[in-house]
Amino acid sequence: MEINMKKRKLLAFPLIGLAMLGMMSCGEEKTSDTLTPIQRPTTTPVQSSTIEEPEGVKLSNITIDDTKMKKTYYEGQDIDFTGLVVNARYTDGTVKQVTDYTYDESTYNPNQKGDQFVKIIYTDDGVTKTRSIHVLVKTVLDSVNNVVGITAKTNKTSYKYNEELDLSDLTVTAFYEDGSTKLLTSDQYTVSKESFNSKMRGDYEIGVTFKEDYTVDGVTRSCEVETCFFASVVLNMDSIKVTKGTSKFLQYSNIDISDWEVEITYKEGVKEVITDGFTTDLKSKFKDSSEAKSDNVNVAFTYNGVTKNCTRTVEIVKANKTFTAGLIDITNTPASEDVAVGKFVVNKGYIVSNDSQSCGCQSFARSVILNGAGTRDEYSIEFDATIVENRVTVVAASQEGSEIGLYDADGNVVKTYKVGTTLQRYTFELKGKGKYYIWSTGGVSVYFIGTYVM
Repeated sequence: MEINMKKRKLLAFPLIGLAMLGMMSCGEEKTSDTLTPIQRPTTTPVQSSTIEEPEGVKLSNITIDDTKMKKTYYEGQDIDFTGLVVNARYTDGTVKQVTDYTYDESTYNPNQKGDQFVKIIYTDDGVTKTRSIHVLVKTVLDSVNNVVGITAKTNKTSYKYNEELDLSDLTVTAFYEDGSTKLLTSDQYTVSKESFNSKMRGDYEIGVTFKEDYTVDGVTRSCEVETCFFASVVLNMDSIKVTKGTSKFLQYSNIDISDWEVEITYKEGVKEVITDGFTTDLKSKFKDSSEAKSDNVNVAFTYNGVTKNCTRTVEIVKANKTFTAGLIDITNTPASEDVAVGKFVVNKGYIVSNDSQSCGCQSFARSVILNGAGTRDEYSIEFDATIVENRVTVVAASQEGSEIGLYDADGNVVKTYKVGTTLQRYTFELKGKGKYYIWSTGGVSVYFIGTYVM
């Protein structure tokens, strides 16, 4: 007998599949020839994640109530936060009053007058918030009727020799900002009379000082004003005389009497020495120092309507010359080449001419005119200082502002002078024997070069 047998299929399920299908007997036979496939569930990959919590409460802002705080100060006063209320507001809407706030010290200067804005600072959990307070710094004198000036008057302003300063009728009046005045008593002001000396003539300034203190809100400030009046000591002049100063001058040198001292004798037995304020007729007696002569110069001094005179003899001493270069021939045209004449070298571009000025130097009436501006090598007078001890003298005149200088053989500057329009004597100190050069920036006439001996 033929027996048809159906094949059994043994299925294996994962554990998760069993959980979905239920329990199944291994030997159970299916009645259907077609089996429905079992779908394997799809597994979603597991991803890592962070846990986010709600943000905590943070400081949001601060508010300030300064209605009960002192906001007007006087110079020098420290700021006072008494009465200041600072409230901190947080992100959850809560508000609390805080006292551990600070302030920016750079925003308040007790010595600076005017409006200031002080920054209040509060920090909580790393969050900082600020607000500003308006304060005003004033000076004490802004709030008081302070003194603005004084006057001092006295009827006695003239004193005789050795007379004491008299302040018996001195009246001092103070003037205030609102226009009011106050007559001060002698114990309220100070008189500075140390400079007054009735043994010497002159106008003496007597200082008067008044100081007043003002106190506002515990701060004291002072206001000091001053004035002065003059007291004159008048003496009786008897005579004057010149006691010091140069009276002898070398021919062709400057006549300078700025070192003269005039002694005044008064009838009270007092003597005084002055260095200015007197007059002389020096310029009318001596036009310049070109002529060797002597004359009496009148000196006059006027004081208190009285003029006294004296004389002093001024002498121009003749300059004897040692002429190191010899005579120079007159030329009409500039030298085309260097020309040696004695110990002079007349360089290219120079003219040797007659002395056309009335200079009193007829004994050596020759001049070298330094016309051109050029280098020392091109435009200079060369001389040998073999017979000169330690100095050389040049008599010269020029256009105003021209310059003359002495140079050594190496071209180093020994000294330079500005040469005036009238004949003057210029002395150069030499470094030693050897060759030297006289050189000019142009327009200088040299009338003499050598040494003077008395």
